[in-house]
Amino acid sequence: STLLINQPQYAWLKELGLREENEGVYNGSWGGQGEDLAMR
Repeated sequence: STLLINQPQYAWLKELGLREENEGVYNGSWGGQGEDLAMR
């Protein structure tokens, strides 16, 4: 995968709780709802 989250130098992103697909809103914890949006 070409996503930064999967590159070793960005392993710290996973420590923040990020994944390949995220809920999109952070306010002390991850949350959100609604349809998925494709980002470029």
